[in-house]
Amino acid sequence: MQFRRDSLQAKFYKPLELLLSLKSYSLHKRVDLTLDMTERGLYWPTHGLTMIGQKRLDNVETCLSCVLEENIQGDVIERVFGAGARTSS
Repeated sequence: MQFRRDSLQAKFYKPLELLLSLKSYSLHKRVDLTLDMTERGLYWPTHGLTMIGQKRLDNVETCLSCVLEENIQGDVIERVFGAGARTSS
């Protein structure tokens, strides 16, 4: 979870998380998800495989499919820039 550094939540989160973990509990924030939030990557799951959202993930898949179909030579690298922004070259 993300909190302002000097907020009350930030001060209590780590100690509370530690105490709960001793009993195999964990803290989670309840979020009312919408399809738009997941498509645009506005929701970051605690244990997710990616943070970019379905629309961007579909775009990466389309680009890579085009590269494979057209037999374009070279390598593909993934570069990640912070909060889920991606670029491939």
